[in-house]
Order: sequence, then C-alpha cells, then structure tokens
Amino acid sequence: ELREREEKAERILREAEERMRVAQEAERASQQRHESEAEAKRRAEREAGSVPNEFMCPITMEVMKDPVIAMDGHTYERGAIQNWLQRSQKSPKTNVLLQSKLLVPNQALKSMILEWREAKGSS
Repeated sequence: ELREREEKAERILREAEERMRVAQEAERASQQRHESEAEAKRRAEREAGSVPNEFMCPITMEVMKDPVIAMDGHTYERGAIQNWLQRSQKSPKTNVLLQSKLLVPNQALKSMILEWREAKGSS
C-alpha cells in the first residue's frame, strides 16, 4: 500500500511537472509573439515616414503618447518609465541613481508628436 501511494505521488508529480513545462512553453511563445508584433509595429512606423528620434521612447522604442521627463532629464513614455521605476532606482539611459521618481509631463514634446501624427495622418 505504501508503495502504491509512492507511485501515485510520483505520477502526480510528473504530471504536474509536465503541465508546468507546457505552461512555460506557452508563456514563451506568447512573449515571442508579442515581441514580434511590437517589432513589426516599430518597423512600420519607421518605414511609414522617418520618425524623429526624440519622439521615440528609449525604453519601448515606440513613438510616445504620454511623454514624461524623469529626474535624469530624459523623456520616456509614462507607462514604460513607471514600470522601470518599480524595478530599479537607476536611470534606464545613464544607469545613474535617480534621486526621485517624480515624472513631469513633457507637454511641448506631446504637442509636437500630436502635430506630427496629424500631419502624417495616423493616430
């Protein structure tokens, strides 16, 4: 009876390990698909008309929609820098310790990006 229980426990463990492996593979495939879609979007934006570098978030490498200035003086997409600051206290551009997590909206750049988007006819 003890032997049967051990075998059953081992079988359950193997099944759980297999399920975990399948779930990890699915997660990797999903991540790769997301990265491929993001890269295709960036490539399409570049090919659709040269995107000014200052419109691109240095973290996401995508055109910013809600640009903010961090305490390192650089501008980032709000969501991207907020996610970064949850994991690190250092600047993603300079790797220097940020004295504050304060983010200031970059209204001038946001206006320029909106004008550029309107001029090229995209949102």
